[in-house]
Amino acid sequence: MNPDPLQLPQTGAPTERRGCLFPLLFLVAFWLAIGVAISCVAAPRPASLIPAAPTTEREPDLGRRTGAPRTLGMFPSPSVPAPPAAAGLGVRGGGAPPRPMAAPVALMSVSGIASWYATDGLSAAAGPALRVGDWRGRIVTVTGPAGTLAVTLAGWCQCLAGTSRERLIDLSDEAFRAICGPLSRGLCEVEVEHDR
Repeated sequence: MNPDPLQLPQTGAPTERRGCLFPLLFLVAFWLAIGVAISCVAAPRPASLIPAAPTTEREPDLGRRTGAPRTLGMFPSPSVPAPPAAAGLGVRGGGAPPRPMAAPVALMSVSGIASWYATDGLSAAAGPALRVGDWRGRIVTVTGPAGTLAVTLAGWCQCLAGTSRERLIDLSDEAFRAICGPLSRGLCEVEVEHDR
C-alpha cells in the first residue's frame, strides 16, 4: 500500500487527545487568577495609606462617635511622617484614634462708647480699638444697658479717633435699640468681646 504524501505519520498519542490540553490550561489559569484576586482583597492595608496630616476640618458628628477626621486632599502627603495613632500605635481594638480636644478660644474684651447710624441689619462699624488683625467680617458680642447682641463688623468709622470723645463702635440703628435702648440716647457705654 502506497502511503498518502499529505497524511502525516502518527507518532505518540492520537489527535483526539491534543484538544484536551487547552481547556485544562484555561482552568488552571482561571483558578490562579481568582486566587490572586482573593489574596489582594484579603491582604491588610499598609499603614502608609492612612492620611499622614489630617486637616482640622471634621465631619459633623451626628451622634456617631467615629473620631475620624475628614481630610481635604485625596492622597496623603509623602513628606510628612504618619503620626503614631495613624500607624496603629495607641489604637485599641482596631478603632479610630482618639479625637483631639479643641483649644479654647481666647476672648478679648474692650469697653467704650457706642454710637449709632441708620442702616439695615445687625451690623456695626469698627472704631480704632476694634480694627485689630483680620477684623472685617468678624462677629463680636456687644453688651450694653438694654441687652447683649452679636453683630458683624461690616465697615469702619473714624469715630473721633484720638480725641477724648473717641467711640469704640458705631452700631446699626436696629442693633443700638437692642443693646442700648431708644435711639434718642445717642450714645451709651458698652463692652465688646471678640476672639483675638
